[in-house]
Amino acid sequence: MFVKNNWDYLGTPWKYIYRRNFLIDNQIKFPIEILHEDEVFSVNAFMLCERMGISNMYCYRYYKENGKIMSTMSAKRISSLFYVCEVLFDLYLRQSTCNNDFLSLPLLKRIVLMIQQSLMLYEKTNEVYMATLHQIEVIDKIKKELHSSKYLGVIQKTFGRNVICIFDKLEKKMLLC
Repeated sequence: MFVKNNWDYLGTPWKYIYRRNFLIDNQIKFPIEILHEDEVFSVNAFMLCERMGISNMYCYRYYKENGKIMSTMSAKRISSLFYVCEVLFDLYLRQSTCNNDFLSLPLLKRIVLMIQQSLMLYEKTNEVYMATLHQIEVIDKIKKELHSSKYLGVIQKTFGRNVICIFDKLEKKMLLC
C-alpha cells in the first residue's frame, strides 16, 4: 500500500537493488543499441516484482560530465526517447486494463518528461532528425490518451503547464523536418 500511495517511478536502475535470480528468471535485460535503456529495464522490473523495499540510503554518486552521451544532442538520442515513450505507453495501456494500475500515473509522468526532452533536443540539435510515420502516430496516440486521462490535471500540475501544448509543439517540429 505504501508503494501505491507514495512512490513515483524513477527509471534510474542504480537507485534500486535487484536480486540476480529475479532478473534471470524474468529475463529482464537492458535493451541494446538505444540510449535511455535504463528506463525500459527499470519499468520492466517494477511490473514483474511482487514486493519492493524502499530505503533512503544513498549508495551511488552521479557525476555529470560535458561531452558524454547524455549531455549531447543527437538524432540517436531523439530516436531512443521515442522508442522509450512507445515502450512505456504500451506498458501504461496494459496497466490501465488490469486492476493493478498503480504505475499508470508515474508512467504517464515519465512519458511526458520524455516528450519534453525530445522537444528540447529538437530545438537544440544541429542534426536534422526525420521522424518516421510510426513515431508520429505513437506520439499522437499518447497525446490523445493523455488528453482523455483522469490524470491530466495532476500531470499538468506536476509540469506547471498545459502538457498537450508540449505534444503539439513536438508534432509540429517532427512534421517540419
